[in-house]
Amino acid sequence: PLALPQRPAQRDQAAKMFAVFHRDVLGEGGAPGEPDPSQPTTVDYADDVVLLDTSVSGAAASGEDVTVTLGAGAGEVSEGDVVVFGPTEGMPFGGAVKVESVEAGGRVTGARPELSEVYDELVINETLGLEDLDLSSVRLMSGYADKLEIEVSQDIGEYGTAKGTITINDITIKPFLVLLGPFSYMDMSFECDMDAELALELSMIPSDLRSIKLLSVPVPLLSVPGTGVHLNVYLEIDAAASVSLSSSIEVSASAKKDVFGLPEFRGDCDVDLADDVSISAKGKVGLSPAAALEILGWSASRIGVETGVGAEVETSYHPGLTCTDAAMWVYSDAYAEFLGGTDLDLEASIKIFDKDNSPLKRDIHLEDGLLVDECTWKLVRGKYGAFYDKLQELEESYGEGRLVSGGFGSIAAKWLTGLCFAGVHDFGDGVERLVTACGTGMTADSFPNAEGTYEVTIWEYDEKNGELEAVWRGKPSHSNGGYAYLIFSVTPGGGRSYLMRNIPDAEYTFVGVRDDGSFGVARTASAVIVLDGPEGFAYTVDGVRVTMQQYWDALASMGAGSIHGPGNETTWTLAAYGQEIDDPAKTLQLMRETSAWIEERVLSRA
Repeated sequence: PLALPQRPAQRDQAAKMFAVFHRDVLGEGGAPGEPDPSQPTTVDYADDVVLLDTSVSGAAASGEDVTVTLGAGAGEVSEGDVVVFGPTEGMPFGGAVKVESVEAGGRVTGARPELSEVYDELVINETLGLEDLDLSSVRLMSGYADKLEIEVSQDIGEYGTAKGTITINDITIKPFLVLLGPFSYMDMSFECDMDAELALELSMIPSDLRSIKLLSVPVPLLSVPGTGVHLNVYLEIDAAASVSLSSSIEVSASAKKDVFGLPEFRGDCDVDLADDVSISAKGKVGLSPAAALEILGWSASRIGVETGVGAEVETSYHPGLTCTDAAMWVYSDAYAEFLGGTDLDLEASIKIFDKDNSPLKRDIHLEDGLLVDECTWKLVRGKYGAFYDKLQELEESYGEGRLVSGGFGSIAAKWLTGLCFAGVHDFGDGVERLVTACGTGMTADSFPNAEGTYEVTIWEYDEKNGELEAVWRGKPSHSNGGYAYLIFSVTPGGGRSYLMRNIPDAEYTFVGVRDDGSFGVARTASAVIVLDGPEGFAYTVDGVRVTMQQYWDALASMGAGSIHGPGNETTWTLAAYGQEIDDPAKTLQLMRETSAWIEERVLSRA
């Protein structure tokens, strides 16, 4: 039940408003319903409202405070009056002020009145089109009854620029508002057909600048003084990017709300993107046409549709070339707000489509900011380009190689973390392969456990698909004391080379070219202490039990040190202490030299 005011005059007025509201807004029997959509625009002012016919020389509003210069009309008003005045430069539809003081020269100050203080009854039922736009305040390239072409040149300060053209082909705005004292009903629909050609150069935009008004065209409602609709177009930004946007957009949205019922809201969008649209950063950039109903300075409602391009972007840096791959999609969100001088309080939005259900999706490739049909880097990079990309990838995954100083117990130690080894190696078959070693995360903080904290990979370039393949993965050699290192051996005569993995208890793995020409583990050998047997060890080569002599002969044939003498070995230390504490720095230097050597070869082929 509705409670009516207690004083007789107030009860009579409230009863009148409720009866009208019951008639126009509620259905039979008092059930919630909708007003008669055919009723015309009607204005019934409250008794103490002064409607000025004279011109207003100036008006300004700041928050709830309003200042008006009435000139000759000042003699018609007094303190306590509610004055409705016509359009001014700062208030294109006009406005209202509840007078608090009248000064010499016709300067009137006061507060913005509530709409219920101005109107006993207000019905706005209008249909506005392109021909109703006030073009006097818009930068035009052309303005005709059937098209509005607007030049956009928006300087966003230090954050960038937006330039281009927005063409409004057609609009339909239908505000329907019934306001009876404290009771109100609002139904507003908006349709817009527009084309946009925009070029944006944007740096990181702060949150308070991510919605930029590109244009605002006032549409005054001549039948209701102080009332009108703004056609606004906003640039919505959630990216720092270079953006080229060319699109045709048709949007529609409608929302309605009464004091008793739940809000109803819908939105629709049809977008056609040009083939050359591009965005070079992760995020969203879009346009948002909207219609905003203003009554006496109050923002009564706003309804619109934001439509644009979203992107997920991956950038890769190559010698002399920056490549950007963007997966783009069209998104669209409809929104509505009922605000200001009515008792309605509604903010609603719906996703019309986004990445998952977007009707338009596109993958693009840019090189140094320019759109290209195909990645030229993949066409020219070759083996060394693939090596370069792999080092970049590993550095991104594991971190840049660096030397860490610390302790191994009470002993000073040094070790490497991140991408800590890179070498281009010919294992004797004329094929250059990339050998890498990376320290896992724990190597950044403590002396590494040699068995578990470094990952070694040998990469081979596949000429057919232009990609690197991992032909072997494993761990480095390590000592009983915790040293971690890589060993490369060369066979007597120099015909073959191997990555030799040696761990305590004389277990060896030789990785390289096998006798059949394939690449992988070419030989294994071990000597394990046993309690039985005349030699005290069990010797194996490639899993077969052999004599001690055969065991040492096998090691010597692979270039390893044996009882026959020192082998032909090169060691690169990853972690050490004591006498070899400075050796990891030499390994890190080799990695950097290898990276520079690869980059030089890429540039020489570009």
